[in-house]
Amino acid sequence: MSTTRPVEGSNASLINLTKRIRHLGRLPASWVKAIDGPTTPEESYLCETCQRLDLKVESFYVQLGDNEYEIAKKFRYLGRLSQIQRKAHCPFCRLVLDIADRPPDQRTPSLVADEDPACYARWVVDGLEDSGPDPDRPGEHHFKPRTRRLLIYSDPQTFKDGYIVLLAEDAPRPEWFGRRITSPDLLDTQQLRRWIHDCETTHGAECEESLVHPDLLGAPKDVFRAIDVNTMNIVEAPRNSRYVALSYLWGKNFNQLFTTSKNLATLSKPGALEKEKLPRTIKDTIQLTRMLGERYLWTDSLALLHDVGFQYHDDWVYARAALTVVAGSGKDANAGLPGVRKESRKFHQEIEEIRPGLRLMMSHLAEGKFSL
Repeated sequence: MSTTRPVEGSNASLINLTKRIRHLGRLPASWVKAIDGPTTPEESYLCETCQRLDLKVESFYVQLGDNEYEIAKKFRYLGRLSQIQRKAHCPFCRLVLDIADRPPDQRTPSLVADEDPACYARWVVDGLEDSGPDPDRPGEHHFKPRTRRLLIYSDPQTFKDGYIVLLAEDAPRPEWFGRRITSPDLLDTQQLRRWIHDCETTHGAECEESLVHPDLLGAPKDVFRAIDVNTMNIVEAPRNSRYVALSYLWGKNFNQLFTTSKNLATLSKPGALEKEKLPRTIKDTIQLTRMLGERYLWTDSLALLHDVGFQYHDDWVYARAALTVVAGSGKDANAGLPGVRKESRKFHQEIEEIRPGLRLMMSHLAEGKFSL
């Protein structure tokens, strides 16, 4: 199917209205393939198209006087994917290929299967800095755009949009930029601890307490149970104690342990949970809770009595938790938390040196710095 290429920098529509929708499997090897062996610095140089992007560290910062609305409307045509694939010497093109070449389980089923889509780049703002109270909106704060990244997308949308971001090590201020993953197979617990510390010490009173009255959230009237990850049993957690909350998918027709009034006494004995067959997600979160130096873990299947009526709302639990672990990528409670156990994840991070002092990385997340 042939399409008319939009004029670079115009505000023309990028989406074809006549698309052939069909099942999208692995992208055709005819235009996406692995580069054989590493590319040496002598062999790595920007192609003419990518040279015109005029990339430098300052490009990823919002400069005084920049009109972000106008900048966001402009896009750069990078070429057909088959053309990009033939420019293996170009470090920026290699990042684009890495965005396009995703395994089938990471694709959106509704995407179009196109033999050779056109690829584009467009600047988008990603980092905002709190500049203080907004005089025009009482109680609100004003946020100024500070950083931007390059959005990479195709027309028709054959692959999931991705981002090319500046590596934090090359940035004057690293807070908003991409972080190098130092341990591909295990998550960085020290980084998690630093984030938690930053939240608790720099966000101020506005983040410390819920704005909703506890009674409206359905706070427990008497007992709040949780897992003691040190003694591995169900306990009545002390009032106002710190705890980690877990939000996860139970899954369809998945059998797991539930606390009831009949087995509560048994599960309350120290070491009781070590004898039970717990779902992998709960076991991993217990381990993560220990790694973070926390003692109590709340999970609905074990902290609530499932043969008793209403006890309290989940909203109250998540609002008061020191942090909430969201395990939403698995299909059931046995999916686990990738990175908690050895060999539980395989992480490959693409970082390319565009020129000395300018290294870029690929991210499919809206905020790639939160990868652990």
